[in-house]
Amino acid sequence: MKENKIAKILKVYAYINGAVGIIASCVMGGPLSDILGDEIGILSIAFGIAAAIAVNFLIYAFGEHLQLLQDIKSNTGNGIINDRPQEDEIPEI
Repeated sequence: MKENKIAKILKVYAYINGAVGIIASCVMGGPLSDILGDEIGILSIAFGIAAAIAVNFLIYAFGEHLQLLQDIKSNTGNGIINDRPQEDEIPEI
């Protein structure tokens, strides 16, 4: 099967973006907890991590979808013509 480069790039980007999003949520939650209180800081960290996971799950799923479409394209179309019976194999009525 042929590897789709765009799908692979999207999958790798989802992992990197997810890691950066989780780290950024934790870093931004610290100053918010100092300014607005511990509850707001913890909630902002939780919502940031949840948003990073959700968005990057969708990016990864889109990359997987592209790869599946590439697999379907690679596995169809070539054998259809060859599977038809030859004229001498067709029974006469």
